[in-house]
Amino acid sequence: MLSKYSSHFVVVLLGILGVTACSDEGKNQVVIGTKATAVEQSAQQLTIGKWGPNGTIAGQGFLVQSNGDSALWIEFSGPGNANNLEIWFGDTKLASAIEPGKGGSGQIPPVLLSKPKSVPIYILDKTSGKKTEVGIFEITLNK
Repeated sequence: MLSKYSSHFVVVLLGILGVTACSDEGKNQVVIGTKATAVEQSAQQLTIGKWGPNGTIAGQGFLVQSNGDSALWIEFSGPGNANNLEIWFGDTKLASAIEPGKGGSGQIPPVLLSKPKSVPIYILDKTSGKKTEVGIFEITLNK
């Protein structure tokens, strides 16, 4: 039998683990179940809509910004915290602006567009580690 103090400790510990503990007429019961946090729900519900542009010619910028970077835009929906989301271009995290539930944009430095290749684009939820694929950006040779 648990003492008054140890039972409080177990309740706190189980709460941290996402398990619910309750007391029914002096009997300690533990109800095991999953308890999704807001962050997990956000990562699970991120849905990609339109995005673009989806490619360019090697060495050619697009939607060029004042700093020389090219701008990529992505529409996505789902609840989330903009501070926890990042836009990635292959292995490079992009400087980005994200508006939760609507989408965002990322800046691609010219050096990343210099050679022909296929580059995966995804959104990373830093809190959960979940990656949501946006699509593949194609950099082609000049025709």
